[in-house]
Amino acid sequence: MAVYQAPDIKDRIAVGDDMYTIEPQPDGRDQLTPDPDEVTEAGTPINKALLQPMADAIQRMDAALVPYTLYWWRRRAVGGYYSESRAITSDGYSASTFSYSYSYLCFIFYSRASGEDGETTYATIQYASSVTCSASGVALKNPSTYSVSEDDTVSTLQAKFAGRYVKGLMPNTTKVYYIPDKSYVVSENWESAQSGTYRRMTGYLSSDDPGRNTTDVYEVSSVYNETIGVWTLVSSDASDTYPHSGVESGMEYEYFGMIKDAALDALNVPSMSVINFTSANFSNDVYNVTIPYDNFAFAIYNTESDYNLALFGIASKSSLKILGISTGAQNENGRYNYFSKTDIVARQFLSGVSFDGYGIGATEAVKVTSNGLAINRTNLGYNAGALGYMKV
Repeated sequence: MAVYQAPDIKDRIAVGDDMYTIEPQPDGRDQLTPDPDEVTEAGTPINKALLQPMADAIQRMDAALVPYTLYWWRRRAVGGYYSESRAITSDGYSASTFSYSYSYLCFIFYSRASGEDGETTYATIQYASSVTCSASGVALKNPSTYSVSEDDTVSTLQAKFAGRYVKGLMPNTTKVYYIPDKSYVVSENWESAQSGTYRRMTGYLSSDDPGRNTTDVYEVSSVYNETIGVWTLVSSDASDTYPHSGVESGMEYEYFGMIKDAALDALNVPSMSVINFTSANFSNDVYNVTIPYDNFAFAIYNTESDYNLALFGIASKSSLKILGISTGAQNENGRYNYFSKTDIVARQFLSGVSFDGYGIGATEAVKVTSNGLAINRTNLGYNAGALGYMKV
């Protein structure tokens, strides 16, 4: 089978391609003949000879190689896991001097206000060598329980919980903490002359006093770690086989459609948008239309009758150029009369009103605004019509 050889397609390069000569014909019509000033490159003709081999080559393609009838997605695995996070805690009973601040996470806590009897509280500690983490938080794994008593010494408590995860330390008994291997348990008395409060605390001390034996106790939390896989392509002969977006069953999806749709989208092939209007759309004889493009082509045509103007042109947010006008009336051959700018200037069409008068000046039928177009129905000549526009 012969292999299709792509031709060297050339752009046309010419000056005055919008110029024509007009020659009256015996049947009352005029013949327009292109009359450019200069042609540097004629360009490749767009005809059957150019396009048919392309169409034939596409038709011969093996569907297994280019499955243009299939719908395509890309997808990737998304998920994650929970893990432990540690941060030095500032939890504890507060105490301070004029120079330093202290916090005590306690096994034993005694407090007595001035003039009252004191009370000693002993912690019940759960402890373990590891934890499990989930969306619900941190939990001790296979914990043991130890009830602290007045017989426990500083050295006993220090040895028992060093390097362990613990829960039950006062005052934050529901939190999980990690105790470093080189931990210190201290027992100290503290009294406030201002409040008359006396405390005796046995536990872990954190302090901004560099001269003290202190322990950095870590509060343990559960954090989510997201994992994302690599994108892979999947296809199906039905467009609803997979979701068009979002996550389902641990997979994230993005929908492309058929190959031809994805290719056209990637090339930003423009499409025409159409807005129909009636007299109800006009305010003070003007219909303001928002067009979401900086540069666009447009056509305005009548839907009320066959005998009013239709305008064709291109515009930006600051300028407008009318490219053609149609009377909308059919001639004896069933064709619509169409007039280019050259025709209008040559014929002094429309009672001497210049061609550009329909896009520029005080009596324009259409003009540009900062948001799009403003259509004047008085100068346009009809109340109901349609506006088509596309990005250029």
